[in-house]
Amino acid sequence: MTAADTTPATGSRRDRRARRWLATAGVLAAAVYLVPVYWMVVTSLKTGDAVFRVPPDLVPLPPTVESYARAVFADPDIARGLANSAVIAVGTTLVTLLIALPAAYGLAKFKVRGIGAVMMLMLIVQMVPSVNLALPMFVLFSGAGLVDSYAGLIIANCALAVPLAVTILRPYFLSVPEEVVEAAKMDGCSELASFVRIALPVSVPGIVTVAVVSFLGAWGEFVFGLSSPPARASSRSPSSSPRSPTSSGSAGTTSWRSPRSSRSP
Repeated sequence: MTAADTTPATGSRRDRRARRWLATAGVLAAAVYLVPVYWMVVTSLKTGDAVFRVPPDLVPLPPTVESYARAVFADPDIARGLANSAVIAVGTTLVTLLIALPAAYGLAKFKVRGIGAVMMLMLIVQMVPSVNLALPMFVLFSGAGLVDSYAGLIIANCALAVPLAVTILRPYFLSVPEEVVEAAKMDGCSELASFVRIALPVSVPGIVTVAVVSFLGAWGEFVFGLSSPPARASSRSPSSSPRSPTSSGSAGTTSWRSPRSSRSP
């Protein structure tokens, strides 16, 4: 056996060893990021005494949902806030897809002047902080009667979600072969039918990505909900923040003192 014959085997072993080291490093990095999440979940399933136990319990035995029952399900403000957030997030996702899908398809398939400028504008819009849009939108929505409504918050969220959705979806539509679209048209499909039957199925990964990003962005959006007028007492108030962090009374707060310190004089 010559040296040339042993070189590929040596290189293969070296590559496998490098891949194992990279996999190990990836697992360790993931563990570093996941440990706080695990500890947060574990803590939420402990009793008040078990939270401050030293040494702490790595696994809550027995687990309890008492904290969720007391702080979430028993609080009507939290339940209403979760329902409002769900309505706004789902509405934003649906409206974003309804607008961004045909817009991205048109920018990908139709040869129109200024497409590069339009895509550059889409990128620039994403750099505008939402706090800079809150006051202008509040003025516009006040004149249109959309303040303190689901429709107003959904439109405001879509102003940020649609440009990002178009930017994500356009490359997927560009990957659809033009010959396939033309063949579908020769078989009698209209432009809309080609879009629905050919372009959309190919772009399912991008559509799922846009739906998830739009939903999470609308769910966590706080600036637009906070900029609504203080009509929190009304049952129709759609703000996704049912209670200000500083407006809660002592009845809704959590005692972070350990049982040991609470018994001390």
